[in-house]
Amino acid sequence: MKKLVCFAALAVLSLVTTCVFAQEKEKDTLRVVFFNVEYGNWANPDEIGAMLKEYDPDVVGFNEVPQGDWTKRVGLALGYEHSYTGRISSGLRSANFNLDKYKSVLSRYPIYDTREFLLDAPGGWNSASGVGVTLNVNGKKVAVYSTHLCFNQNQEDHAKQLYDGITKHDVDADLIIVGGDFNCHVDHTSGIKHFLDGGYKNVWLELKIDTTNLFTYSAQDPDDNLGVIDQIVFKGDAQATDGGIIELEKPLSDHKPIWLELKF
Repeated sequence: MKKLVCFAALAVLSLVTTCVFAQEKEKDTLRVVFFNVEYGNWANPDEIGAMLKEYDPDVVGFNEVPQGDWTKRVGLALGYEHSYTGRISSGLRSANFNLDKYKSVLSRYPIYDTREFLLDAPGGWNSASGVGVTLNVNGKKVAVYSTHLCFNQNQEDHAKQLYDGITKHDVDADLIIVGGDFNCHVDHTSGIKHFLDGGYKNVWLELKIDTTNLFTYSAQDPDDNLGVIDQIVFKGDAQATDGGIIELEKPLSDHKPIWLELKF
């Protein structure tokens, strides 16, 4: 049925191992999933929740999510009561605007200090945003951001705006995690590079995952794939122990979910 592409951190760069996902987590780990659900076009909250339940995430960040109670309904399927949905829809000022393209975070841990950063740098579609929450995980202050960015070549792009906003806000966080649809590859010279230059670590680089022949878009049309454009970066008191791309026999969106497990 469903399977997960898993990668051992000490594996040879290009080695890809498919394995059954282990449900059990150590107490000092945090498992996060990020998923662009394309405004729920391909699956309803119950279907998304049923899929995620097999992977036992602690936190889920959604992109292009419908407003209203959509994220809470996924939480019902997982048994999670804590969620936050932003109010800025991606591409609000673009010609192909669809209202249900918000960002949200769903968590098994209580959420506090919710926020959303408006991202409006020129050079691509606007608006963009990043939604953030703070969690207390085993005494650690953890900031989690779900984002959907437009990639462009400007020095002052969406990623730089988000990086600056997080840097100012989360000065005392023990761990910061930022994930979602970055619309850029890990080796691009802007976009995600702002985070890497600022000391953040990336799931693919840390786990030595060769993404050359992998893709997260388009799950619905592999012949029209753009490579791995969904990213997770993190900074702080934790190490990446596992992660990868969730491969589904029946795709539930135009993107594939991605995941990361961190050990404090």
